[in-house]
Amino acid sequence: MHVFKYYRPNHYFDKAIRYNELYFAANHELNDPNDLKAIYYFEDSPELWSRLLKLSEENSFWSLSETINTDCQILAGSLNDIFKGIEVSSIDSFDSLKGVLDLCSGQIIDAFESALFKRENELNSPAVRADLCKLIMTELLSRAINHEFYSVSFSKDALNSMMWAHYAEGFKGCVVIYASENRGFSLSHNPFSENVAEYNLAPVDYVDSDKRIPILESVTSGKGKAVSTFLQKNSFWKYEDELRSFTFKAINTKYMAMASHKAQKLKTTDRKRILYHDASLIAGVIFGPRVKAEYQREVEFVLHDNRYYRGKESFFSLNTVLTDSGNIEISKASKVTCAGEIPGFTPFEGEKLKELLHHLNILSDSR
Repeated sequence: MHVFKYYRPNHYFDKAIRYNELYFAANHELNDPNDLKAIYYFEDSPELWSRLLKLSEENSFWSLSETINTDCQILAGSLNDIFKGIEVSSIDSFDSLKGVLDLCSGQIIDAFESALFKRENELNSPAVRADLCKLIMTELLSRAINHEFYSVSFSKDALNSMMWAHYAEGFKGCVVIYASENRGFSLSHNPFSENVAEYNLAPVDYVDSDKRIPILESVTSGKGKAVSTFLQKNSFWKYEDELRSFTFKAINTKYMAMASHKAQKLKTTDRKRILYHDASLIAGVIFGPRVKAEYQREVEFVLHDNRYYRGKESFFSLNTVLTDSGNIEISKASKVTCAGEIPGFTPFEGEKLKELLHHLNILSDSR
């Protein structure tokens, strides 16, 4: 299949075609201020608290079973009563969770004290041991929020006039055609690396409802709920017909717990959000109606050079016009061959052009 990414004529587009980059954006870099933003919430479920308390660790220091009776239903019920209904923003989620734990600290300590093992000659006081349990619980809860998500977006629609007007800077930009196998890409964190990973593309769901992620379920069952939630957008954006892929920054949950326990600011190192693909992933470029011929030639030569030195695969160059009715249409197309040092152009017209557009999944703009 082929998917499409709208670009303004700026350095992001230049890097995308020159260095085969894909940039994964954070919440503050996106057009929708509510994108990649959600509410984490504590469910009303003593059963989920019981499952969380039983999570095992190889390191005995981080295992609650060394200190308390993890089968204690009273403890699970008490923690459920303390936390149920509490919400944590996905933006600055660590600070939000720390604030909740600080606010409820006394109740949490009391709950854990009731479930402590009774040991003779115990050196530490019940309060100290219960505080250790709170630290371990903090590490467990941090597993729900220790990933900061970043996204890269594509569209299934190459000829949406609203998209061209906004994301392609008033028809002065381009749409890059990406060839995707099985709705995904092979990407690496370094342009010279052969160590690639598969990044899936998933369709965005357009619904008018709050984006909420259950904390306890995320800890006990994985990140599936978070991923599906960040594939949700308001129906206002439905015209984008978006496909999305994610990368993320993972923070060590034990560091998070210790930072919270010591009331320190957590220091992290950002994971790289620029990923690289093979030059052949770009199947072609669609040029906006206001793109100048000189700029188009520059783009075509950049793509040609990439292929000439890496595989010599051809690509497609397509031009557009904006009709009086406000629709954007393909006006002409060429296959650009890269076997020689100078690009060769083979025009597509009539039925051949229709077949090419069908092959590239480029549908007419009927809006």
